[in-house]
Amino acid sequence: MPVQGGGQNPVMLKLQSGRLLYISDMGQAKDPALTGFTERGSYVCLSADNGESWKIRRLLGGQTKTADGESVKFTSVGYVGASQTANGVIHLVTSRNKPDLHVELNEAWILADDDDAQKAAKTDYSRVAQGTLKQYEELYPDGKLKAKWTGGVNSQGLYLLHDEQSFYYSDGQLQWQVTFKNGLKVGL
Repeated sequence: MPVQGGGQNPVMLKLQSGRLLYISDMGQAKDPALTGFTERGSYVCLSADNGESWKIRRLLGGQTKTADGESVKFTSVGYVGASQTANGVIHLVTSRNKPDLHVELNEAWILADDDDAQKAAKTDYSRVAQGTLKQYEELYPDGKLKAKWTGGVNSQGLYLLHDEQSFYYSDGQLQWQVTFKNGLKVGL
């Protein structure tokens, strides 16, 4: 296991598969016997034998994007929370970065060989899949427009808002409006 950084709040979680998941930061390694993970960063680990051995995977970036559409890089997973949803997806949220980061991953990615994991990490799931964009609206009981928005799904089936989203008061006046691009809020 890599050296843990000081002042961190690691998370350990028992997954649906029975494996243990451990999330923490790498401290600066001072032990010459430690090989592999010797630089600072963030990682996730899986153990199938109650912590006797671990498969370790470094975290590089999350679903959170910059204004240019690039993944925000991890500086830390300090103040991290984690849960696993019924479909097996593991969600990490950390508030130690600017901006706060949300990451979705699964056990298969952690366990994959390095080439497959690198390829999966570079796959862009943040774009709305072509042909899935639809416009929606919600009406007040009297038939007046309450909200309108556009959204579609990405290659993983995740719903992403795209373009303008507007909400209206019952008298028809604009309450608020925001613009999204591939699920990322880009303007008010």
